[in-house]
Amino acid sequence: MSGGVGSRLFAGWMEIAARFGEVQTLILVCLMYAFAIGPVAVGARLFGRDLLGKRGLWADSSAWQPADTVVRPDLERAHRQF
Repeated sequence: MSGGVGSRLFAGWMEIAARFGEVQTLILVCLMYAFAIGPVAVGARLFGRDLLGKRGLWADSSAWQPADTVVRPDLERAHRQF
């Protein structure tokens, strides 16, 4: 018999994971949403935070916001994108 208990457990787990990988992924994604993303979203909603800046989209004016990183936008800089 090669390997110890740990290697046999690992091999068994890998066999189960190969068969039920899609189900495990779905469960992990649901748990991640339920315990991480969901509470953050509920907290942001309760405290009135607009993390995506969507409130300005309902106004009749444009939603355009100037970039903070560009000091002097010019045509030469637009040609050099990288």
